[in-house]
Amino acid sequence: MDYGGLAQASKLAQDIADRSSSATSRMRLDLVAAAIPGSVSAGRANALDATLAEAARNIGANLAAYSFALATTAENYRAVEDTAAGAVGQFFGGAT
Repeated sequence: MDYGGLAQASKLAQDIADRSSSATSRMRLDLVAAAIPGSVSAGRANALDATLAEAARNIGANLAAYSFALATTAENYRAVEDTAAGAVGQFFGGAT
C-alpha cells in the first residue's frame, strides 16, 4: 500500500475542490438570456444556467468528499498494517 500516493491524491482532489467553486462560478449563461430577452433561447439559457450553477456546487462538495475518503482510506490501511505488524512481532517474540 502506498500511503503517500493516497495522501497525495487526497491533497490534489482537495485542491481542485477548493478551486472548483471560483472556476465554475464563471460558467454562467445569464449574459445569453440578457442579450436576447423574451426569446425561447433566453428561457432555455436561464434554465441551463440554474442547472450549471447547481452542478458547480455539487462538483466542489463531491471532490471534497472524495478527498476525505482517500485520506481516511490511507489512514485506515496504515493503522491495520501497523496493528498486523505489531501482532506478528509479538507472535515471534520480537519488536516491530
